[in-house]
Amino acid sequence: GGRLILCFGTGYRPEEFAAFGVAMDGKGARFRECLAVIQKAWAGPFTHHGRHFHIPLSGEQLSAAASAVSVLPRPLQASIPLWMAAFGPVGVKRAARLGYPLLPAALESIPELQAKYRLYHDTWREAGSAEAPATIPLMRVVYVAPQAHTAHQEAEAGLMQTYGRYRRWGLLTNAGPEYAALAKDRFIIGDPAQVIDEIQRYRELFGITYLICRMAIPAVPHDQITRSMRLFCDRVAPRFSAAG
Repeated sequence: GGRLILCFGTGYRPEEFAAFGVAMDGKGARFRECLAVIQKAWAGPFTHHGRHFHIPLSGEQLSAAASAVSVLPRPLQASIPLWMAAFGPVGVKRAARLGYPLLPAALESIPELQAKYRLYHDTWREAGSAEAPATIPLMRVVYVAPQAHTAHQEAEAGLMQTYGRYRRWGLLTNAGPEYAALAKDRFIIGDPAQVIDEIQRYRELFGITYLICRMAIPAVPHDQITRSMRLFCDRVAPRFSAAG
């Protein structure tokens, strides 16, 4: 029972770390310790005394029986699959060395993904893993309309707004300023037949086993988003359910 998959990332924006009063330096070590704490919490009553976290807090006057901490309710699943989101090479290598499936950023183009997966698989082998990763997830913007030109017309303004923000944050350094350059090899947008072909292309290029669809686009009206989702469910998804 249970279908939860949990994906972790270390974070990358200084403003977000500053908002919580946490330094970016050392985030990798904190991340690894957080993973250990979470997995202990899922398993049952636990204690943890590490470099960054002490559970229960050191100095608490507790009896031996009360020293272990329980997190309730417990997960339904006996084992929850863990993925790692990563954008930079350090994070990509970390995912491979820890043995977790890699979830790249949705803003990366196919050539950028090819470089990331190459680094991931090389590091995976260097870490001593004999078998290739069984799980290859990917996240993409997906938008479907009855006609391809309609899909792009409806999605363009919202995507230029959203990805313009990424550009201001110093990302998307390899993407041109025009929508056509941004969309190429980065979004899965079109009529149902085109979307099917694009998903199949990603399967052939990367062997993806999961596709996470970002279907809500800012500034696109709700009825158009729901139409896109229905078209995807009715015309696109059955093609891959049948294929396995």
